[in-house]
Amino acid sequence: MDEQLREKAEELGWSLYEDENCGVELGKYSPAGEDFSFYVHEKDNLVEATREYADGFDTEEHIEMWVMARHSVSGVPDIKTLVKDADAIQEMLNELADALEEVA
Repeated sequence: MDEQLREKAEELGWSLYEDENCGVELGKYSPAGEDFSFYVHEKDNLVEATREYADGFDTEEHIEMWVMARHSVSGVPDIKTLVKDADAIQEMLNELADALEEVA
């Protein structure tokens, strides 16, 4: 993986874990404490895949997932917090994609 891309992502608070299959998992805690992550199958495609993930992130779907999980997962916050957090995750993803594109 390009070291400049790694450094930029880490500067923004993202952790990166490369695997033996040439993929990379990017993760960061959301403001409400969700251990949020997504996976890029080919690290050589990190910039494009991050932009694609950011553009495709569906805040309503994310909120719905957590509302449905309230019955089986402890610590899920109230809906108002979930909405704010999903919006913050979208902002985190956009910021990461923008930053990586600037470096590339």
